[in-house]
Amino acid sequence: MTPGVPYLLIDRPAAWRRFEANRSAFIATNQIANNAADDFRDIETTRAAYAQALFCTDDFGVQAGVRYDATTVAVFTNQAPTVRVATAYEPVRRTTDYDYWLPSLLATYQLGVGMRVRAGVSKTIGRPDYSQYAARTSFGVGTDGTLTINTGNPDLRPREAWNYDLSYEWYMGGGGLLSVVGFVKDIRNEIFTSSEQRPPTVFQGETYQSVFVRTPRNAAAARVKGVELGFTQERLAAIPGLGFNANFTLLDGSYDQPASAAAVAAGLSATRATSGLIQQPDYIANLTLFYGTGPVELRASYNRIGRALQSADGDTATRDLYQELRQQVDVQARYAVGPGLELVGQVQNLTKSPFVVRQGMRRDYVNYFFPVGRTFWLGLTWKPGR
Repeated sequence: MTPGVPYLLIDRPAAWRRFEANRSAFIATNQIANNAADDFRDIETTRAAYAQALFCTDDFGVQAGVRYDATTVAVFTNQAPTVRVATAYEPVRRTTDYDYWLPSLLATYQLGVGMRVRAGVSKTIGRPDYSQYAARTSFGVGTDGTLTINTGNPDLRPREAWNYDLSYEWYMGGGGLLSVVGFVKDIRNEIFTSSEQRPPTVFQGETYQSVFVRTPRNAAAARVKGVELGFTQERLAAIPGLGFNANFTLLDGSYDQPASAAAVAAGLSATRATSGLIQQPDYIANLTLFYGTGPVELRASYNRIGRALQSADGDTATRDLYQELRQQVDVQARYAVGPGLELVGQVQNLTKSPFVVRQGMRRDYVNYFFPVGRTFWLGLTWKPGR
């Protein structure tokens, strides 16, 4: 199914034959109680107020403001039983709250005809996902005797970021636009999923020596900087109806990954800088070509995303996971059948590019391979009154 991918696949017919020949070696267990394992309910209440001021002249403009944001979160979930033979999940309620002052300042200056410079500074927050808040806890025991605990974190704080931006824009004749943007973000409380080793733990009456806990946490600090180049030409004089849009973003980021108590006891540093933010690629490139003449409109898009950190381990960088470079091609065609009525056809992921996650010192080992096929759309759109 996945040629060239160096990992093992289970021979399903052989596995079922072995099961049928050794039924007495298997024990049936009632898992009905586990139906509540992933149930959770979050109630998030936000109260906010803001003030804004504007100042403008012919060539210069300033926009300043401040927002006050106060939030409370109540998390209702179920705690997995930890006592031997127990099956009933216990209801758990946790609450947390936070408030922030969020100022912003944006200035724009006209350099000349069609050219302007923008500069901005602001403080923003990014709230955790509801599932990350949820304090539900699940336990799993591997064939090697390792106890793995997955749990949420109701005490998560939002990401905080001071953002600094500077951009240049040139609106050229003939529908052309050139833009250059530089940005720096100084981040606190970056949210990441931590996997770290814990001391021996008693679960359902048995002591496990090898214990790993996975939970979302806040990093001590993070940072990201980058530059984005963009160019748009809505129409080319040489080929009427043809245009394109291209942009390229280069990113450099990291956060301070805390080490587990076991790693620190073994002599490792209390924190280490990762090779990127979670799900932050080292670059992004996009190119779109479009052509329109009469009732026909054609469009083709190419997207390329560089390597991105998926998760960082609390004990060793060799267990960090990376999503490998991925590129995708999409095409679309539209035909105006009549006034306000269009026939639309589209193909997504034309080259059937998969998602691949690797790990290891040189990312030698496949951790996850997810084939992605093509997706086809064909339909009609109708816009009344046109």
